[in-house]
Amino acid sequence: MTSAANLLAGLIPGSRQQRVLASAQLLNTIGNGFYLTSIALYLSLVLDRSVLQTGLILSGGGVLALAGGPLVGKIADRSGPRRTYVIVLGCGSAAMVGLALTGSVFLSIGFIGLASVVATAGPAARAPLVNRYGGEQPQRFRAYLRSTTNVGFAVGAGLAGLGLHVGTPTAYQTLILLNGLSFLLSAGLVRLLPADVGRASEPVGSRRRSGAFRDAPYLVLAVIDGILSIQYRVLTIAVPLWVATTGRPYWLVSATLVINTAMVALGQVWVSRGVVDLAAGARCLRRAGFVFLLSCVLFPLSDQLPGSAATVLLLVAAVVHTLGELWHASGAFEVSFRLAPPHRTGEYLGVFGMGAGLAEVAAPTLLSFLCITWGTPGWLLVGGVLAAAGLCATPAVRWAQAAREPAGRVSG
Repeated sequence: MTSAANLLAGLIPGSRQQRVLASAQLLNTIGNGFYLTSIALYLSLVLDRSVLQTGLILSGGGVLALAGGPLVGKIADRSGPRRTYVIVLGCGSAAMVGLALTGSVFLSIGFIGLASVVATAGPAARAPLVNRYGGEQPQRFRAYLRSTTNVGFAVGAGLAGLGLHVGTPTAYQTLILLNGLSFLLSAGLVRLLPADVGRASEPVGSRRRSGAFRDAPYLVLAVIDGILSIQYRVLTIAVPLWVATTGRPYWLVSATLVINTAMVALGQVWVSRGVVDLAAGARCLRRAGFVFLLSCVLFPLSDQLPGSAATVLLLVAAVVHTLGELWHASGAFEVSFRLAPPHRTGEYLGVFGMGAGLAEVAAPTLLSFLCITWGTPGWLLVGGVLAAAGLCATPAVRWAQAAREPAGRVSG
């Protein structure tokens, strides 16, 4: 009984503030599971948009969202992260209600754009809170939040299947409204955190006009992370299309995603335990790049094998790819947070997230062309680019660290 209690205690954040943030994120990501599972079909079946129009609407929202993170992160630093995060969550709820209740395609585009901005602004507004309440092991708490995100999304996506099965306009609208409700409930939980106590003070001697967009090594690291973030679409874009075009059973798509979700939910905290400084973060990014290269060799190789052997190798490739994802996330968390000045955490994390945002916009087209149209050479090119990005992380981190050491802003 004692060992079980200790294990359970290790799976739950230690402080009240951490539990509040984690619960808010869990609720919000359950709602995201409802929304992301249904939005493409809602546009196509309910609003009668073509596949091309649906893709353009969603990609347009992604482009619009790129500016949301840095802007809202800067506001959070200056006006208080709790207040800003609550407002962002409220905007997310309004976007969902508007999207569900309007019959206008043009208004729907606007609401989807607002939802996309919220998707990038939320993490930027939350970043100072994560920094503030991370405790003695902030990397562990960040990893816990990522595990929570995967669990919440899996639950939401699974429950959304009921609405998709019903398939009526009302069912799709209900899923979207449930996401709106999740934003409201999350905002209510965030309001339980202590009130904002004002902006963090700037260190003596800091340049008033300095900032993330003037921090060259940090921008380089954001680009590196953006390139590595292409990997997030491998299992959701490249593998499903690869399975379909090679005649493999479609259940393999679900199997790879289940493997990915389970491994991230169970393994992210464990992988992040030793990532406690910039050197460890850089090693994680480098290691992730080489692991992605290996997975990009294994995926197309599976098509060269017969029957069950191909199935096994495809699933092994999904496991290898997810190991790379765990290292990528741990390294990116450590590097992005540790290099962000405490008084500008929101701004810096918002800028860092732009790299992943660009990858989100570009990855579907790139992976479709390289991995599917071009085939095996395209897979190898993707893997080579990811490995090269991982290799560049170490010198970029050293550059960023050297730029900060004279001012004493980074230790370890």
